[in-house]
Amino acid sequence: MTEINPHSLDLKIEVPEIPSEPADAQVEVIDVESTQTDWFALAQSLRQQNQHLHKTIVHLEQALSDAQQNLQIQTRRFRSAESLISQQSEELNQTPEKIERLESELESFQQTIQQQQSVINHLSAQLEKTQGQLAYLERECALLQEDQTGKTHQLLTVEKHMRELQTRLHRQQRYTLQYKSALEQLSENETNSSAKVIPLIPKTASIQPWTNVEQEIEAQTHKTMNAWVEPTSNDEPKIETVATSDTNFAIVEPNIEDSLDEFFAKLEDSEPILQAQEFNQQKNLSFSITPSNSTWKKTASKSVDLPTFLREQSS
Repeated sequence: MTEINPHSLDLKIEVPEIPSEPADAQVEVIDVESTQTDWFALAQSLRQQNQHLHKTIVHLEQALSDAQQNLQIQTRRFRSAESLISQQSEELNQTPEKIERLESELESFQQTIQQQQSVINHLSAQLEKTQGQLAYLERECALLQEDQTGKTHQLLTVEKHMRELQTRLHRQQRYTLQYKSALEQLSENETNSSAKVIPLIPKTASIQPWTNVEQEIEAQTHKTMNAWVEPTSNDEPKIETVATSDTNFAIVEPNIEDSLDEFFAKLEDSEPILQAQEFNQQKNLSFSITPSNSTWKKTASKSVDLPTFLREQSS
């Protein structure tokens, strides 16, 4: 708002100048007074002066009306200036109160800013803590997923191993049945061979001391039994039937049931190797069994029935 100084207002009223009487009219008046001879000219001169005065009056009235209008305009301006000055003075009086109010608002805003800053710092600390917890949880989740993957793999491996064990169990049961049938056949063969008559005079070239034969059988048996290894998927026990041509002794098993139970227990854990098969082929036995990996030893000396003449020599 612009301040208006009342002293700077120029109240100017234009007043028209009154025209003075012309010099000719004065001369004529003097002439009329002096001569008093020309009345018509005097009347005409007065008429002209009257018209001139009438024009001057009209002009002055017009100037007066203009001056009054200017005065009214200036008066309105002065009044508006006074109202403006009074308003500005009131505003100036209210300015300290406004300043105090603005200062109090500024202080409150500053306090609010400080509180918001403290809240921001607290939230930032909580955000960092939450991010740390999130990273920890992500690591734990990754470890749990890895552990779960490993356990799943182990479970699949165990299931596969169980299936393999079940397959092996069925195979071992089948082999056990085959072995049992072979043993039954062996028992029948032994019964038939025991009924045969042993010749009293065998070939002297094939007779050897019984101690050497017993030692050889025990050595081959221990060598075969100690060479048993873990079974593989390709190695399977085989039961072979080999015809014997010249057998000088018969294999007798006194406790067949106990030996079968012991052998079945050992047979479920392992499978045979090729050395036992080679030994069976070299000895030309009536059957061939590749035993499992165990420490079971066969008593060869007790399972051999000596001929009569060999018994006399050994005694």
